Parts: sequence; C-alpha cells; structure tokens
Amino acid sequence: MKNEKKMMFISEDMDNALKRRIDVLVRTYFAKHRKKFIADYIEVNFLKFMGVDRPLTSKEVMGMLQISRATLNRRINMGKIKPANPNERVHRFLKSEVIEHLNSRKGSCHGR
Repeated sequence: MKNEKKMMFISEDMDNALKRRIDVLVRTYFAKHRKKFIADYIEVNFLKFMGVDRPLTSKEVMGMLQISRATLNRRINMGKIKPANPNERVHRFLKSEVIEHLNSRKGSCHGR
C-alpha cells in the first residue's frame, strides 16, 4: 500500500467548503436540466425503448410467424431468416428482421 498524500487547495476546511459548494452546484444543474437529459436519452435510445431491435428467442419468432421449430430451422438453413448470433447454440433474432421477413411473406404464397 502506497503512502498517498492528500492534495489540498488552501486548507482542509476550505477544501471541504469548496467540495460542498461544488456538490450543491452540480445537483442544482442536474435538477434544472433533468428533463432535457431524459429527453435526449430517450431520443438516442428510442428504438431500444420501443423494442424494435430487441433480440427474440426462437419460441417468440415461431409464435410471430406461426411456424413450427422444424420450419424455423429450415428457413434458417435456407438463409431466409438470419439469427443475430449464428454461431451460438441458442439462436436470437432481431425483431426488425423478423418483421421484415413477415412483411416479405405477405405477397407470396406461404413464404415459398
């Protein structure tokens, strides 16, 4: 364990007073601007909140597409549906890609 020297600005009392003042100013700033921070965060992460690109399990995809596990595996092997993690044993699919696949099937006869 190293012997660390504590840096002081003027004196320990003055340093503590400055730290408390800075803490109050930072809290006040964040309190005044919290709505903007929240709005900016939501704007940047909107798709995550809406769940458009959240990973889906195979079971969820089978339910959305109303297909069996065998049909899902066949579509994966044919390259019609691509898992987000192709080298994993348990597949995950991006919801946006599943919706795109679902929309592309509407014009064709049973997706063939």
